[in-house]
Order: sequence, then structure tokens, then C-alpha cells
Amino acid sequence: MALIGGGVAWGLTKSFPLAVAVFAGFITLAGVPLYRQYAKNNPQGYWFKRKLYGWGWVPVTWQGLLSVVVYAALIAVIFVRVDARSHSGSDTLYGIFVPFVILTAVFLWLCWKKGERPRWQWGREE
Repeated sequence: MALIGGGVAWGLTKSFPLAVAVFAGFITLAGVPLYRQYAKNNPQGYWFKRKLYGWGWVPVTWQGLLSVVVYAALIAVIFVRVDARSHSGSDTLYGIFVPFVILTAVFLWLCWKKGERPRWQWGREE
């Protein structure tokens, strides 16, 4: 399923980052039984639950997964457009830095508002 989803994303957009994001999203939601069980236990309706290992979030609803895909697609589109107009690697870096920071800040805000409060954890709470 994950491989098919990533392949379809690649075939439709020719965007490697988007294909990787779709593949990773499918792996997270459908491919790993531990995360699938963890995602189903969501009575509060969070889009993102805290990660089982480390600090951060993982998408657990279709809205969360769509948010990740849209974020990755926007970053990829901005990179391609900036790179097409750049004359060097430093031009590309300078051109993508501000949009990347703004999009990432907006995405992290969305994760904060629609997700569990993140904290460091290592495995399931018993």
C-alpha cells in the first residue's frame, strides 16, 4: 500500500519529496502495527499524537496526513521554483530559507493546535 501510494504520487507529480512523504505517511498509518494500534486509540480526535519514541508528533487521522503531504508538497514546489531561477547553490539556499522557516513555523503551530502536547517518551506508557 505504501509503495503504491508513493509510486502514484511520483507518477502524478514527478516530485520525489512528495512521493517520499506519501510513502512515509502510509508506513506510519498502515505499515507499522504498533503505530496503527496507537493511532486507533484517539478518543480526543487529535490529528497528531505524540511520537512513541522521541519528541514530536505523528499523523493519526486523514487530516493530519493531508497536512504533512501539503507541507511537503509546498516545500518541494517552492524549492523547484527557487532553484529554476537561481544561478548558484547559495542563491537557492537564500531563496528558500525564509519560505521554509515560515511554512515550518505554520506547520508546527498546526501540530501544536491539533495534536497532543509533545514530550519526550521512549515506548508505550504502561
